[in-house]
This record gives sequence, structure tokens and C-alpha cells, in this order.
Amino acid sequence: MQKTTTLLMFTGRAEEAIMFYTSLFRESGINMISRYEGQGDGEAGKVKHATFTLQGSQYMCIDSSVTHGFGFTPAISIFVNCDSEAETDYLFTELSDGGRVLMPLGKYPFSAKYAWIEDRFGVSWQLSYNLSVSEAVMSEQEILPEAQISAEMAQHNSLLSEELVSGN
Repeated sequence: MQKTTTLLMFTGRAEEAIMFYTSLFRESGINMISRYEGQGDGEAGKVKHATFTLQGSQYMCIDSSVTHGFGFTPAISIFVNCDSEAETDYLFTELSDGGRVLMPLGKYPFSAKYAWIEDRFGVSWQLSYNLSVSEAVMSEQEILPEAQISAEMAQHNSLLSEELVSGN
């Protein structure tokens, strides 16, 4: 049994989201959905509680029955270690459709191919494909010191924070 599980709280689109997510990943499926009955506990038919699996990891989600002033934030992401460039490209295309790109798909000092996106439901995803050691040697990929990588990530995070604060 998985001891910790990510729980995603949607506002009416939980079922649409889990149908979409489970269609994208191998070893994925919907395990269980319970619905509100409309007896004052939430909108009838909406997801009261659901569990689903993505690539063997279990997630939970709900449709909130309460109006609140918050949503998802890029401060929390689902991180996907992709097996190939093709998988990275596919997931980027699908997950960014109707969402927004927080960090463009490309090569970075910390990843051969990486992207950070917010999907159409507001959930943040980080996609990363790293070359194997032999591929890295063959492509003469430069390995950067940890301090330089940390500095580059800090600079990017600062720019992203400014963008989020300004609303752009």
C-alpha cells in the first residue's frame, strides 16, 4: 500500500481531468469514483472522491463542494521522468493544450529535454528526459557543477515569481 498519495481538489472538472490523465500514461486507470447524490453534500453526479493510477502511482481527487478563493499553484507539480524524447514531446503537446507553458520544452543544464507546464485544469507538470550516461558521452554533453545549476534554477524561479505576481 502506498503510504502517501497526492490529492487533487477540482471545482467541477475532476472526472474530466482523470479521464484525460489516464488516457495519456501507461499503467494507468481509474480505480474508483464515488459521486455526490445532491442531498446537500455537493452537486449531484460530481466526484465526491476518486482514486486513479498514473504509471503505477496512485492519486486521489475530489470536486470541492465548497466555494473557495484558491486553486492549484505552480509551487506544487507532478514530476514525470520520461523514458524517451518522443514521450516527452507527446506529453508536452497533450498537457500544454489549453494550458500554459511555464518553462518551454528544451534542453537545459539539468535535463536533456525538459518542460514545465500548467494544464487546462490548472495542475502543474514538470516533464524531464535525461540521456543515459553513454548517450551523454556520445553527445559530448557538458556536465555543469551543482552550484551553476542551482543558480540557473534560482534565476528562472525568480522570473516566474515576478510573472505570477504581475499576472502576466
